[in-house]
Amino acid sequence: METEEGGRGGAEALARLCGNTAAVRALAGARGEGPEFERILAGLRADGDTAVLLAEAGELLRRCGAARGLGELRGTPVPPPSPAPWTGPPHGLPRLGGHAVEEAYVCPAGRCTRVVLADEVGDGAPRDGDGPVCGILDRPLRPVRL
Repeated sequence: METEEGGRGGAEALARLCGNTAAVRALAGARGEGPEFERILAGLRADGDTAVLLAEAGELLRRCGAARGLGELRGTPVPPPSPAPWTGPPHGLPRLGGHAVEEAYVCPAGRCTRVVLADEVGDGAPRDGDGPVCGILDRPLRPVRL
C-alpha cells in the first residue's frame, strides 16, 4: 500500500512540508516533538530515504494532532473562473505574440513540486536575498521564468 507521504505523492508531500516547515517546527516544539522533527529534517537534508522520512514526518504530525499528517486538504479544490478573453491592447496598438512571463521560485534541488510565484513573496514569507527559502534544505528557492 502506498501512503501519501511515501508513494506517488512524495514530491507533493515534500513540497507541503517545505512550505510549512516553520509551522510544523512550532507545532512539534509545542508538543515535545521538536528534536524528532529536527532529526527528520536533517535526514532529508542529507539525502536520506525520502519516503521513510516523509512517513515519519506524517506520523509525527498525527501524534501532534494533525489528523491528516502531510496529506492534502479535504475536498477538491474548485478552479477559479476563467478570465474574459483578451481582445487586445486599447487604442489600436498591435497585438504581440507569445504569452505573459511569470516569475516563480522552485525547489533548489528539484526534489519537490513547490512553486512560489514572485508576486506571492512577502507578507512573512521566509526570505534570503530576493526570494523565499526552502524550509527543508534551508537554501534559497531557485528563481525561474515560466
